[in-house]
Amino acid sequence: MAKRILLATTGTRGDIQPFTALALGLKDAGYDVCLAAPENFLSEIRRQGLEATRCGGDFQAFMNDPDIQDFINGNTLTRMRQTRSLTRKWLGEAIPDMVNASKGADAILFHPKLEFATDISEATGIKAILCAFQPFTATAEFPVLTLPWRTLGGFLNRATYKLLRLSRSFVSKEFNQWRADLLGLPPLGRFGYPFAVKGAPVPVLYGISPAIISRPKDWPRNVYLTGYWFLDNEPSYTLPKALSAFVHAGSPPIYIGFGSMPLQDPEAMSRTLIDALERAGLRAIIAKGWGDFDPAKSTHLPESLHVLDSVPHEHLFPLVSAVVHHGGAGTTAAGLRTGRPTLICPFLIDQPFWGRRIAYLGAGPPPLAPKRWTVERLAAALKDLTIRSSYRDAAGALQQEINQEDGVQTAVACVRAEIGDP
Repeated sequence: MAKRILLATTGTRGDIQPFTALALGLKDAGYDVCLAAPENFLSEIRRQGLEATRCGGDFQAFMNDPDIQDFINGNTLTRMRQTRSLTRKWLGEAIPDMVNASKGADAILFHPKLEFATDISEATGIKAILCAFQPFTATAEFPVLTLPWRTLGGFLNRATYKLLRLSRSFVSKEFNQWRADLLGLPPLGRFGYPFAVKGAPVPVLYGISPAIISRPKDWPRNVYLTGYWFLDNEPSYTLPKALSAFVHAGSPPIYIGFGSMPLQDPEAMSRTLIDALERAGLRAIIAKGWGDFDPAKSTHLPESLHVLDSVPHEHLFPLVSAVVHHGGAGTTAAGLRTGRPTLICPFLIDQPFWGRRIAYLGAGPPPLAPKRWTVERLAAALKDLTIRSSYRDAAGALQQEINQEDGVQTAVACVRAEIGDP
């Protein structure tokens, strides 16, 4: 009987699709695979021919909760105050689902938001492997990603990763209650490293291209940098006729979209964006996303703009001249895979990190957070993005490196190294 692997993920499409790609790779390698994900993604996963099970409710509905909007658009103190209630609201459903799904598994590959997998591993002996799209492993080469500096020097860079120990401290009461109720485990201290079993850090698979982050020399041997995990799930997809007509009606447009981010004032943001695009003289395709961002509601939507619900990035991005987005890891990867200059307009967590990384690699201008938008500032950034040839050259070079990688197969080999053959 083949070894059974539970892959447990949560979040938005950028969190689900890479796990789906990895699950397909593991299934093709002969493992018995089940993917646990929010219920609004289960039908898509099953269409890929994978076994899927629930890990929490509808994540899109959760992201549109007013408390989440306050969290994303608030300051640090607001976020700290809301962490416990939001954790209870989402993980209070997802964690019992994950515990049930793990029964009979030989290994659990888990998303960083589902760090309770390490508690399951402690209770059952199941092998736990962290799968992440942002670097969490301590290194002297760069600081923890939530800090705004590229480097603080080796000693301080490594020291900043102790901030990760704060993540569970805000919700230690809830986690210890789940440990007792669901697994019969004793409580843990408030400031433990979140991705460890009995104090020992678990192996890590980073679905990140080495072209974007070189593997730090001081990472442990069981921390793997595999390359991106792309899911090319609709090879026969055809663009909607209206979109195709718009793309071919003039110069290549740019893409603008902010994914799942709930916006504090979508109408004001739309007005600023439209005015900036007109000032810069650019055509644009704008994706609404989950955050009620719909410039089509504007009373002066120019013919140079086309608004849509969503289109698979792998089919749309080759048709545009540049991409502007929130800086989610998945969208960042998709833009670089197609060699498109990128402007990141970050909201929180890892998004500013990717914005700084894009600028450092020369593939786009410095990030411009929406809270700093003015018509003049945004128009200048958009013109710079589309005019400067060095951005296109750097993005094209990254595209060549990324397309030579096979992140899924590399990750499958790493899993095999950790848990053995199927």
